[in-house]
Amino acid sequence: MTHSPTQQGIVPQVRYRFSFAIETARNLRKTNPALFYILAFTVVTRIVIYITGQPWNEDVIANTILDGDGLKHHEIAVGFLNGTPLSETNWATDRTLGYPYFVTAIYAISNNSIWLVFAIQTLMNIAMVPMIYWVARQVFASPRAGLFAAGFYAISAIPAAWATRYLYTEALFTFVMMIFLIMMIQVWKRDSFKWFLLLGVLLGIGANVRSVLQFFVIVPLVIIALQDRPIRNKILIASAIIIGTMAAMAPGQIRNFKEYGHYSLSTISGNVLFKHTVQAKANAEGTDYFEARDNIGWQQWVDYENPFDRSAAAKKVGIKYVTNNPKEFVILWVQGMTSFLIGTEKSSYLYVIFDQERPVIDRPNGYETFSQRIIRNLKSTQKEYFLLPLFGIKFLFEYVAIALGLLLLIRRDQKLLALFFVLGILYFIIATGPMGRAPRYKIPVIPIYAILGGGGLTMIWAYWNSWRNPGSHLPE
Repeated sequence: MTHSPTQQGIVPQVRYRFSFAIETARNLRKTNPALFYILAFTVVTRIVIYITGQPWNEDVIANTILDGDGLKHHEIAVGFLNGTPLSETNWATDRTLGYPYFVTAIYAISNNSIWLVFAIQTLMNIAMVPMIYWVARQVFASPRAGLFAAGFYAISAIPAAWATRYLYTEALFTFVMMIFLIMMIQVWKRDSFKWFLLLGVLLGIGANVRSVLQFFVIVPLVIIALQDRPIRNKILIASAIIIGTMAAMAPGQIRNFKEYGHYSLSTISGNVLFKHTVQAKANAEGTDYFEARDNIGWQQWVDYENPFDRSAAAKKVGIKYVTNNPKEFVILWVQGMTSFLIGTEKSSYLYVIFDQERPVIDRPNGYETFSQRIIRNLKSTQKEYFLLPLFGIKFLFEYVAIALGLLLLIRRDQKLLALFFVLGILYFIIATGPMGRAPRYKIPVIPIYAILGGGGLTMIWAYWNSWRNPGSHLPE
């Protein structure tokens, strides 16, 4: 009698699945050699970046990994494992708990092994390549578009660097967003309440990883409102997404309401708004960050015991300042969004992958104005091996491909799908605001860039072939 892998036990089942994966990879080399080699390149480069980062080295862990947000996520996870009550983690309220729970689960099975967290994040980053291939192939109805998109993402250093080297939310957050995108492509023309409910749940899960996503639900709602559906159906599936999103976010919000009296995911919105309000004020008045912060009156709430009360007070002051001085804040916001758009992979290669010493920014709060950043980068071009102009050319080529990808969707009368991608990109650019100066804030939109770029590259490829071979078929 033949037993299934499940009947035989867990170890044989794992062995069976591993053998199946190996056989699939072998077949892929025959059936789709281009995708096979893109995946092989992705696997090799990610493993090399992971190994050279030495996430098992105690000195690396202490001096590099456990710093900033990484240290907070680590401490929250260790606190969970040690049984520390949530009521004793006031210092962590500016973080949603999705990523710390993810880290906690891995710590629980590995004796707090940071190297295993990075290994799983690396696998997530590798898995993004076939996922992007599938989406681009579906969207543009072209295997070549899928290959170009997969290659686009495979050579992107920013997500690879952050997945393999940092205890930050980006790898998990982008992976969840990719699952959402795959499902959105599958169901966005259907009428199923349960599938749109699941879409909302995925958005809520993503918001629990990074709270910036909590209002992203507006994007699919806009698309649903513009679709050619009966009003009743629009209301039904829009309600499903909203209910799913709110249900997934509710546990954390209820916890904060019971503990702190605020129905909110975290304190980060008020804290970030105030921080950038202070910077806008400092820029406008020609003072440093700390002087502007003192002048704006932060002493009034700094001693509040409740962190959500502090955040609410900071948000109130921030909104008041922005209302009275919109110009200064808009300038800061536009500069941040511009930095988001023009940022290259240079720093990911130099300061993360190759571990070159970062430039010291000798300014309060480590902050540079937009012009100061541009001047510093230009002056450092020779020292940084002329990578900036090289990546600048790559960056311009990618944006051309992205624009052509959008054009191709519009020409094929897929205007709503094009709008969905554009709104998704704009959401993260606008929501990130001045924080967009850090390359890691681009990571959630890089998969969208890759998908659109894959479509655009098919147009470039077709026109190139047409130029070489007059009369060949052009994409419609």
